Amino acid sequence: MSLGFYAFPARAADPPRNYVALTLDDGPDENAGRVMNILRNNNARGVFFVIGANVTARPGQVRRMRDEGHVIGNHTYDHVDLTTLGAPEIGEQFALTNAALARLNVVPDLFRPPFNRANESVWDAGWDQGMAMVRADCDPADWSYTSARPIRQNVQNCDLQNGSIIQLHSWNAATSQALPGMIRDIRARGFCLGIVKPSTVWNPLHAGWIEVAPSPETDGC
Repeated sequence: MSLGFYAFPARAADPPRNYVALTLDDGPDENAGRVMNILRNNNARGVFFVIGANVTARPGQVRRMRDEGHVIGNHTYDHVDLTTLGAPEIGEQFALTNAALARLNVVPDLFRPPFNRANESVWDAGWDQGMAMVRADCDPADWSYTSARPIRQNVQNCDLQNGSIIQLHSWNAATSQALPGMIRDIRARGFCLGIVKPSTVWNPLHAGWIEVAPSPETDGC
């Protein structure tokens, strides 16, 4: 009797997953806990760009962000328009926030300038402190609404693609009300929820050294 090898049927490779990231500015704040509850209940992680003065006022919320696997980025100390400042003052805004976060064992490697206003001095100051700048390609202007429906609709209207970044604000109660439906909508469109992290590859969608990738805690699907 001759022996041969049994050939198992070939298994089709899993299709690649497309990831988008939810970013939330201006915390920690009184509504951030609700946002984190929603993210936890939906097996998702967010990227929180925090203000240094708020970190000092609400360290417990930052610890929760850290412990639950969310990414924490620098959003300056006073939420000032950095383009109105000189290089030393820009550096101080970042450094004060990084110092407040360091006391909570958080070392940010991302930043977002307030009002999304940046120039070469802002870029350089963040880079000098080991942080990459994060923009967004989906801005539903949630800060301007007091009801959830238009926020959710604006995100539905965004032309999401693999690597898209959605900009939200954690302090707005209407945003947290919109968030569960928003997550369902995003997943129904075939996307997973990921996080933002620095990259060695230039990202043309966001003009930065960043990428959207799965969270180590969950793939967000």
